[in-house]
Amino acid sequence: MGFWTSFALANTKTRSLDAPAALQPYLSAREIPFDLVAKTTYTLGMQYGLPLGDLGDLAANADYYHSSSLKYVNTALPAYGIVNPRIEWRGLAGRPFDLSVYATNLFDKAYAAIGSVSAAALGFDAAIYGALRQYAVSLRYRFGP
Repeated sequence: MGFWTSFALANTKTRSLDAPAALQPYLSAREIPFDLVAKTTYTLGMQYGLPLGDLGDLAANADYYHSSSLKYVNTALPAYGIVNPRIEWRGLAGRPFDLSVYATNLFDKAYAAIGSVSAAALGFDAAIYGALRQYAVSLRYRFGP
C-alpha cells in the first residue's frame, strides 16, 4: 500500500465571453463577464495505507479543497477551504467487508458555496451555504473477488 499524494488545479483564464453581433444592440459592452466562476480551485489529497496481513488493509486519507473568491451579480463570495478526512479498514478481519469512519468539512467552516442569481431580481443578494461538518460510519460488503 504505502503513501500516496494527489493534486488537481483549475485555473480559469476566461473572464468574459464575446457576445454575438446580433446581440450587440442590447448590450452596454461588447463582452459579457462570467459570474459564478472562481478564478482558481484546487484539491490536495494524501493517503497512507498499511497492510495488516490476514486482517485486511488499513488506509487513512485526507483531502483539502480550496476555492478562490468568486464574483456574482453585485458582490463577491469570499475564498474558502475545507478538509475531509477518512479512515478505512478494507477486508475487515479477512472478510469481504470494508469499515470506514469519515468526516466532511472537518473544521466546521461556514462558507458560501455559490450565489443565488434569482435573488437579484428581487433587489437583494443571496448565497447558498455549503454543508456544515458531518461525521459518518460506513460498512460496505463486496460481492465477488
